[in-house]
Amino acid sequence: MSSIIDYNQSDQSNWYKLFANKTTKQGKKIKVEQAGWEEIKLVSNSEYGPILELKAKNDSMFSQQSKDRDFKPDFVLVRNFPSSLHTETFRNVLLGLMFANIPAVNSLESVYMCSEKPIIYGKLKEIQKKLGGFENFPLIPQIYYPNIRSTDFFDENEKTTPQEFPVVCKVGTVHAGFGKQKLDTKSSFTDFTTVLALYKDYFTCEPFCQVDYDLRLQKIGNHYRVYQRSSDSSWKNNWGAMKFKALDTIEERYKLWMDEVSQLFGGLDLFTLDVMKLKDGSERIIELNDSSMGLLYEYETQDNLCIVETVMDKIHSLDL
Repeated sequence: MSSIIDYNQSDQSNWYKLFANKTTKQGKKIKVEQAGWEEIKLVSNSEYGPILELKAKNDSMFSQQSKDRDFKPDFVLVRNFPSSLHTETFRNVLLGLMFANIPAVNSLESVYMCSEKPIIYGKLKEIQKKLGGFENFPLIPQIYYPNIRSTDFFDENEKTTPQEFPVVCKVGTVHAGFGKQKLDTKSSFTDFTTVLALYKDYFTCEPFCQVDYDLRLQKIGNHYRVYQRSSDSSWKNNWGAMKFKALDTIEERYKLWMDEVSQLFGGLDLFTLDVMKLKDGSERIIELNDSSMGLLYEYETQDNLCIVETVMDKIHSLDL
């Protein structure tokens, strides 16, 4: 029995169909259950393993979800981030799967580590150092604040506060353009911190860049893809009226970056790396997304087949 954590419902994300007729090395048919984090109830017993309960969904397009299901997963594919907006988190369910040592794509350890952006940034800094510095791995510079009022405890200088504006502040760990604010002046930065002082989130601050377009570097198993992304309606290139264009060729440095990233946290089977292409021709690496990353609609069917191939390779390698 395999569990797919994916709240999406579409023909492209119908994992029941995608894994139909797939078998283990021993010839056992792969049986799939699909649900989002919020739909999962879990108890994990050290002797018997995890028991998952999924309630019936009357509004589901999948007939398999029309009744209650109890099952014990042997493998998990994670396609959703283990938290949502408004600080709702499902990491306790993730911890229950980790308690039972369930194998997964991506690994549950990496899903946990990738649930906090500062951890990811620290690992990307390691790659930058390994590859010889900013010139070879142009990771965007950031300042991290563990809480909003921490700026009050230090003298303001180039080490503790942004010295040039505009800047972009990112609150906590969120995706899809949420939690980001462009601040044009020191005064707006101060106002922003006074609002966030009411909350407990950490935040980061980085230079605002004049962007021509984004590049999304995608690796699924041994399959590479790079596509261009831009927006005519927002300074956030992943927001609003977006345009996408897949690139026919992949530059070697992009493959090198992806190969290095794929080794993080014991190995990332699925991920994307977002890169800004600036108007002056330079680049800035801004974000790593793990197995919860979105797919380019034009290639979603093909990429999901690559995900299935990657999962089956992992199941076969583990001799499940």
